[in-house]
Formats: sequence, C-alpha cells, structure tokens
Amino acid sequence: MKRITFILLIAFSFVFAQKTYVPDDKFEQALIDLGYDTTLDDSVLTANISDVTSLDVMDKEISDLTGIEAFTALIVLECDNNQLTSLDMSKNIALKELHCPGNQLTSLNVSKNTALEILNCERNQLTRLDVSNNTVLIDLSCGTNQLTSLNMKNGLTDQVLDFDARGNPNLTCISTLDPAYATANWTSANGKIDAGVTFSVICGGTDLTTWHIATTGSDGSGSGTLASPLATIQTGINAATDSDTVLVAAGTYKENIKLNFIDISIIGKNRETTIIDGDQKGTVVKFHRYHNHNKTVLSGFTITNGKGTVDEGGPWGGGIEINGAGVKVKPLLETLTTLLKVSDVIPAVG
Repeated sequence: MKRITFILLIAFSFVFAQKTYVPDDKFEQALIDLGYDTTLDDSVLTANISDVTSLDVMDKEISDLTGIEAFTALIVLECDNNQLTSLDMSKNIALKELHCPGNQLTSLNVSKNTALEILNCERNQLTRLDVSNNTVLIDLSCGTNQLTSLNMKNGLTDQVLDFDARGNPNLTCISTLDPAYATANWTSANGKIDAGVTFSVICGGTDLTTWHIATTGSDGSGSGTLASPLATIQTGINAATDSDTVLVAAGTYKENIKLNFIDISIIGKNRETTIIDGDQKGTVVKFHRYHNHNKTVLSGFTITNGKGTVDEGGPWGGGIEINGAGVKVKPLLETLTTLLKVSDVIPAVG
C-alpha cells in the first residue's frame, strides 16, 4: 500500500512539475510580469498556463511565441506590435479571437481554429492566408500585407460583419464559395478590397469547362478537376460559367441548390445512385427566376427529401421550383420521366 501511495505521489508531482519550453526571453519575461512564471530560465510550469483563457503580450519585442501551444484553453490572444515572423495556433483549438497586427509575419496557421470569430493580422508580410476552415468567422482584417492568395472558401457571406483586405497590391483574386455575393457586397467602394480585385471559386481556374463533384472532394482545397473534385454541387454551379458542365459522381449530396443566371449542364452519374437530398430544408432545386433556362440541362439525379415553402408569393413545391424561370414544360416533363426521379418531397401549404 505504501509503495502504491509513493508511486501515485511521484506521478502527481511529475504532472504538476511538467514544464513548457519558452525560448524567447521577451515572451518569458512577459509571462513573469503577468504572474505565470518566476524565473527567466526558458521554461514555465505548464500547470500555470494551461487554464489561461486570455493573454495580452502586446508591444513586448517578442520574436518567437514558442510555448503558446501549451495555452490549451486560450480564447483570446493579443500579440500586436511585436517582431513575430511565424505563428502557429493549431494547438489552441478553443481560440475565438486572434489579434496579431504590426508584426513581421510571413506564415500564419489558423487551419485548426474552427471556433475562431475574429482575426486581425493587418500590417504584416503575409503572402498567403487560408481561412477556409474558419466557418464562424465574423471579422477578418488582413489589410496591408503582401498577399497573393486569400482563401475565403469557408461558406460565409453575410455572417462576416467586418472584412478588410485592402493594401495588398499583388492580390488580384480572392477564393470564395459564393463569388456573386462577394462581388456585390465586398467591394472597393465600401472599403473591403482594392480596386480590380475579383472573386472566384477557383482563382486561376477559368480554363476549366468541366467541373467535377464527388462526396470525397473538398470545397476548401479542391480545384474542380477529376483528380481534385469539389464537394458540393452548388459550389460547382457557382464556379461554372455559361455552357460549362458540372459532372457529379455517385453519392448522396445533402443540398438545396439554386441555378444562377447562366446556362450549364448538371449531370449526375446515374439517377439511381446520384441523390440530391434536400434534408427537409426547402425546395431541393430552384431555377433562378427571371432567367431563360432553355439551354440548362439537369439530369441523372434522384431528387428527394425536399419541403415546399411559402415565401415570395408562394407556395412553392419541395422538389423542383421553376416559377418565372423560362423553362419549357414539355422537355422538363420528359426529363423528369426518363432522366430524373423526384420522390419523398413535401408540398407547400399556403
């Protein structure tokens, strides 16, 4: 019994004596000033920092934040106006706010910070920034850098309350899942971007005329090719231009898709195995009103699990809505009979 107690005491002492390496003296001194450390010895007791939720180390001449990974409960980090050249927050998965303007950053990793809401990385030397995994971001300030690539394919539109990417003279295109929204709302006139910057699902992908979709694909990193497909049909539609083709591999896609002001072909692998599931969230397929879709092709799908809606003068059906879309009825009925299957949809009541 004494031996077991002794072993437990050793283990207990080891846990609470575990230290985190902090090689930057300026960073460690800041932790000493905040009461998390006592001696300048390139280390800090991990137990002293693992529960810290907010950390302010602004204006401390810090060049290396090694040790920040041990702040596992960190929600807010303010490290403005230091001398940092790289910052990796991949271990700080609880982080909601990151303020790091006025450094010398050439590398910033926030790919694991899915809870991140506010990111201010202005006035650095970043050439690339990827916020495609930051799906709850409401504030992005990345102006006055050297960006040539900005990946905003996180699916957000009006959820982003503040966005500023001005002062990046080499940035010509921003990747986003909804270029139409971005083009209309994130403009140089309202202080969001520099004049001449455009938006695209795939920046530099204008040579593609066939866009590949698969359940194994990725909207964030996929390029739309057969080898690197996108994940959702709507993203393929948003990427396409007139006369393009969106090829959809077999699988189930939980989406409610809307065809834009273009004429494209959306082709499923097989209507029995390629399923668009509306997940009871509204009409499964909407042809854009006030556009003549006579040249649009939709075939090779099962359209299911839709729900009719009563809005904008409805009610509208749960499967396919073609109100005011300029679709010829007879070809559509022939398509529904031979190439599409519509099932298990709830009509609107109103």
